[in-house]
Amino acid sequence: LFLIFIFKNRLGPNKNDRFDWSEINAGLGQVLLLLNTLAIKMEYEFVVYQLCYLGSNSCINNATDKSPPAPLYGPPDIVGRRAFDKGLLRLTFCIKEFGDWLHSIDDNFSFRYQIIEDFVDKYSIKFSPDEKWGKAFGFLLENLRDTLRCVANH
Repeated sequence: LFLIFIFKNRLGPNKNDRFDWSEINAGLGQVLLLLNTLAIKMEYEFVVYQLCYLGSNSCINNATDKSPPAPLYGPPDIVGRRAFDKGLLRLTFCIKEFGDWLHSIDDNFSFRYQIIEDFVDKYSIKFSPDEKWGKAFGFLLENLRDTLRCVANH
């Protein structure tokens, strides 16, 4: 069992209970809001993507082209799963981009878990209704917490 909570909203599956997409959507919205707030505090602008905080219906736009926004809300049906995965990948990319920038201004900063493409540590951030997705998200949130600590010290 690997559950992650952000502001009392579950992010990740629970073997004993069907997870509620309203909680996951709200949690993803809170993650995006936190990332956006940290970037604003540090006067950082994302290079490739634009964060669009819309509560439980948040998304991430590509700032360099006119491609459709990638949603950070579900449930992802067969057609929408690819778009939801794209949203998760963009979120992961933005957290990594911000972390890399923090490292460039603070040599002491580093992520606890390495991010390579769609993997956080050894777990894919792409949606799957199992514990591995929960672990990937947990590790991603640990990395985000590391950025929070770094920003708080500046």
